[in-house]
Amino acid sequence: MNVFPRLMVVLLSGAAAYGQGATRPSFEVASIHLSPPLATDSRRELDLFMRLSNNGVKADPSQVRYTYKTLRELIPIAYRVEGFQVSAPEWMGDAHYDITAKIPDGVSTDLAPEMLQSLLEDRFKLTYHRVSKDVDLFVLSAAAGGPKIPRKPSDYKFSRNSTESPQTMDSLATSLAHALGRPVLNQTGLDGEYMVPHDFRTLLIRATVGQMGVAAADDAMEVPSANDIRRSVQAFGLSLEPGKRAFPLLVIDHAERTPTEN
Repeated sequence: MNVFPRLMVVLLSGAAAYGQGATRPSFEVASIHLSPPLATDSRRELDLFMRLSNNGVKADPSQVRYTYKTLRELIPIAYRVEGFQVSAPEWMGDAHYDITAKIPDGVSTDLAPEMLQSLLEDRFKLTYHRVSKDVDLFVLSAAAGGPKIPRKPSDYKFSRNSTESPQTMDSLATSLAHALGRPVLNQTGLDGEYMVPHDFRTLLIRATVGQMGVAAADDAMEVPSANDIRRSVQAFGLSLEPGKRAFPLLVIDHAERTPTEN
């Protein structure tokens, strides 16, 4: 399944439902604080992943929490787009915030993104406009001869001792996008799940950490390069080649570094 054309529909439908300045849901109250610094020793990567469990977003019927999030990361969540669909100044990827927000009684958590929009526009004075622009990306496709990784067995059962686990090509493309800092378009035409080695997943995790600006703790945890990842993908009987496509983008015109007081 090709995931990226659906993003255009999401962005355009979002524009129709809640145009900038239009009435939208908002949190009852929200507390915003700068995140504490990460640990500086060899535990910092573990520290980061503990903070970012569930992608740094936790919600229940009464409140939602965003942990260790930059404005650059909060904007895609709020406007229901992918990170590559946001054009923002570099400084918006620097400061990290912890946000705890109360959801009004009777309002569904499904509307948390729209409430986050209201918070960003109110507390950070965020303004934006929409354009369509060519975006650099990678295209994931099946190489000649087909994939060299096996399909998930029909009798597959999870085991803690397993060295591989099932993943769809759409899911793999998303993981690659996070690791490469660039969208990955799934054009493999491969349905179902394939058994991806855990050491490759670890490679992508390290690369993703590097994309988030967290340096490796030591030489043994060196951040993999794009070429390292592409070579591993090729060993799976897949191809990962650079390309360009037109996508709708959210261009940030203005935002304050310091939000209004709690």
